[in-house]
Amino acid sequence: MYKIDQDISPATPELASALAQRTASAADQAVAATKTAVDHTAEAVNEGLDHLRDSGSSALIRAAAQADALAHKGIEQARRARTAVQEKAQVTGDRTVAYIRDEPVKAVVMAAAAGALLALVLGRRSSSRAARD
Repeated sequence: MYKIDQDISPATPELASALAQRTASAADQAVAATKTAVDHTAEAVNEGLDHLRDSGSSALIRAAAQADALAHKGIEQARRARTAVQEKAQVTGDRTVAYIRDEPVKAVVMAAAAGALLALVLGRRSSSRAARD
């Protein structure tokens, strides 16, 4: 047993040194491989983020342009509707004035009938409200 220890003993420092060198070399290789992998991953992530930012920005710009176009379209439609209502109101007013000028007696009778009907409806509504209270 002593002889085995002696045989191993002289080889142990050399073996330990060789193992240490191999381990250090393997660790250096692992560090280098890890650094390379991290660099490649970081580069891929940055490219992905750049692409996402570019596509996100262009999508946001397109959405804003569409919203702006819809707002302008809505404003234009509102202007056209206002103009149409003003024109119809003007025509109706002109016709009413012309009718009153041409048929003053009928116009007064119709206005009186409309007033009486309105008074009757409002009177019934007031009396039904008073009865509920």
